[in-house]
Amino acid sequence: MTPLPVIEFHQQDWIPGFAAFLPGATTPAPQARAFCVLNLGSILATVATGDIPASEVPYFIPESMMHEIMHAFEQWAGTEFSEERVEALLAKYRAALSKEQGE
Repeated sequence: MTPLPVIEFHQQDWIPGFAAFLPGATTPAPQARAFCVLNLGSILATVATGDIPASEVPYFIPESMMHEIMHAFEQWAGTEFSEERVEALLAKYRAALSKEQGE
């Protein structure tokens, strides 16, 4: 069985956007590693500008991380990167959470 990659997150506040997966960093090997980065500065800036409420940050960060984790697994599985599929899966999680919370 092919081992799963170890996925590491690092804070890098100079990347464009909120988070990123660094392609090419993971292979199906015993010490496989995938590297993702999180731009915490830009996330907090959206709070400062009023684009998202501070109460959403604990949910926005994991959602951004999950998006990049899915890209890491796309590479690990040797499939083509698909923003549409990743966003569709995240939409399913959001819908399930809303339903669970009775929204």
